[in-house]
Amino acid sequence: MSNELSQVQQAPHAIEIGHQRAATRRRPGPARTLADALESAFTRHWSRWKSASVMRKVVDVLARDDVGSYKLTEVDTPSLRDYGESLIRGGKAPATVNRRMSAINVALGFAVEKGEMALRPKVPHWAENNLKDRYMTPEEESEVFAWLDGKAAEETNDPQGDGSWSYVAALARFLLDSGFRFSEAFKFTLVGDHADLKHETTKNGKGRRIPLTKRAKAAAEAMLASPVHQRMRGAHCKRPWDYVSHRWDRATKAAGCPDVTLHILRHTCASRLVQKGIPIYTVSKWLGHSSVRVTERYAKLAPDSLAGALAALEST
Repeated sequence: MSNELSQVQQAPHAIEIGHQRAATRRRPGPARTLADALESAFTRHWSRWKSASVMRKVVDVLARDDVGSYKLTEVDTPSLRDYGESLIRGGKAPATVNRRMSAINVALGFAVEKGEMALRPKVPHWAENNLKDRYMTPEEESEVFAWLDGKAAEETNDPQGDGSWSYVAALARFLLDSGFRFSEAFKFTLVGDHADLKHETTKNGKGRRIPLTKRAKAAAEAMLASPVHQRMRGAHCKRPWDYVSHRWDRATKAAGCPDVTLHILRHTCASRLVQKGIPIYTVSKWLGHSSVRVTERYAKLAPDSLAGALAALEST
């Protein structure tokens, strides 16, 4: 009886505590930031992707930018457009801005599902023109590599030389003939006359193997034998792009074409393939594009195939 009485006496107090806990669960917590929402989306969604490392970088960049500190209640279309426009003014490509906006869109969608915000605002989008009309001409190629080879020759006779100029010259020739992305140049293996990229080492997670020109194979062999390459591949080397692009910029300025960036070497490879009449589908496989639709931006460079089609019909 005493136990029953004790339970009855404690019941109102237990009920009150239960109500308090329920109220605490219902009560919205402090306004979360967009950076919090992005981190949550990464854990829930992107961390399982093959390209999780890419999304990790996108989330980190957004968290460091001012937009990451926005409270979810402050995130609206005008504020996102202002952020995007600031990136464009700072020189970011529309495609880069759209990738960030896409990540924000996903994170906000999850935030709505979890009841952390009422509605997801419309996320702005910028028109993309990813096709660079600027390619390296054969004359520019000759001038740039002549300058690099000259620096490499000087380096050979310099006791303090570390082989950096020889390495950059080999890397640039390899990128130009292979069409590899810069990051892929540190992940391939040489298999006979082919450069082999394993799965998970490329942007879309799909491996590929391409045949190499004689020049590209010689460049690949020189790269793989260089201690500079080993340092670039090491975990302690955080910014290989800066190391290489600094030297490449000096070469292009000396050759009178400072706007020919390292990435233009990949575009130049693609444009040369298309201009030689190589089918778009083949070029897509060569470059490792996720879809042939990405490669179609080079289609305008192809020779007029309609004349060839007419000739084929006339011959019948």
